[in-house]
Parts: sequence; structure tokens; C-alpha cells
Amino acid sequence: MVEVFKEGNDQAYFEWMKKNPNGFVLNMGRGEGNSFFMIHRSGCSHISPYFQYDDKAYTGKYLIKIVSNNVAEIEKHCAENYKKFPGTFRVCKSCRPEYMPQEITYPDELEEDETFIEGAKKTVTVNAYERDPKARAKCIAHYGCRCMCCGFDFEEKYGEIGKGFIHVHHLVEIHTIGQSYKVDPKKDLIPLCPNCHAMIHKKSPPYTLEELKDKINLVH
Repeated sequence: MVEVFKEGNDQAYFEWMKKNPNGFVLNMGRGEGNSFFMIHRSGCSHISPYFQYDDKAYTGKYLIKIVSNNVAEIEKHCAENYKKFPGTFRVCKSCRPEYMPQEITYPDELEEDETFIEGAKKTVTVNAYERDPKARAKCIAHYGCRCMCCGFDFEEKYGEIGKGFIHVHHLVEIHTIGQSYKVDPKKDLIPLCPNCHAMIHKKSPPYTLEELKDKINLVH
């Protein structure tokens, strides 16, 4: 569950961190035009009463704290409520929370002849089309995290660790467009579980959602 602390509600915010030592805290500025989104681990010295600030310094004046034990819930909240949310958070270099943005490379994001550079801290995809993580977040905010083909829900099956996890399928193949385009999260994207996402790409062009649903029905 996401909680928002503002209007000088410092004491309630401190109590939440005390009760949720493994939680996540998003520190952000006020206003719809805010573009500062920094994620911390609960209890980080930069966001806790370690320094002697004035009263209401943490959740009043210029700052808001958005908290949850699941970072995916905070991402969803930001996608729904803040126009300038970029889709991912900046990570505090002090507490270094184990935060993995909910943006994953899926089958339809790669071309068959793409090259990979290995040996660095991250695997880098060369010539991959850029994706808009904010559009992905808005798709999930609109449809939820249940697979639109088979109905699988990771949270129902795996509990807390599955909360917020789902693949997002692009109904329009990016490589057929050949250039950047403006994604409509409600029309161009749908949530699919990894199995259905892999199966929908078993042919080129991919199966439609209705075609894949028909194949599921044939084996039941």
C-alpha cells in the first residue's frame, strides 16, 4: 500500500519508517511540475531525522514523501499522478536501495541481427529501439498486472514478490515503424505474462491477442 506524507506530517512519516525498516521512500518536490524523483531505503540518513532541521522540514514546505514496501506500487502511483514522472527513479548513492526499474527487454524489442556487448557491469543492446518507461508504467496503471490473455496474476501466485510484475506487449512491432513514435499506452500496449508474451511472438508478424486466446481454448 502506498502512503503519502505531506503538509508537515513529519511525525507520522518517521513512525512509518520505524515500522517498515525495509521499505522504500520516494523523496520528491511539490507540485505537478516536479521532476525530482529520488528513491531511498527506509531509514536512509538523507531522509530521516539524523540532521537537526526545522519542524515540518521532511514533509512540508518543499518536499513530499511517498512510501511503500513495494517499489512497483510507488512507480504506479507516480505514473498515475505526476505528469513529469520519467518512468524510473534516481537512486540515492548513500543508501543504494536495491531498485530495479519495471522496464525489461522483451522479445519484440530486439531484431534478429542485433549485437550484444558483454563483459561490462551491464549487457548493452546495440541498435535497440528506445522504449518509453513512462508509457509502460501508464499501461500497467490502466490495465493492471493481470495477463490479458490467460489471466495469470503473479501476486496471486507468488505473493508479495510477484506484486507489480508483468510483461508489456507492443501491439505494433517497433521495427516495422523504423522510427520513434508516440506510444498510446491504452491502445498500443497490453500486459502479458512471460509465457503468453513468448507465445505471441512464435510467428512474424505476432499473433493477435484473440488468436492466442483461441489457441489456449483449443487445449482446454
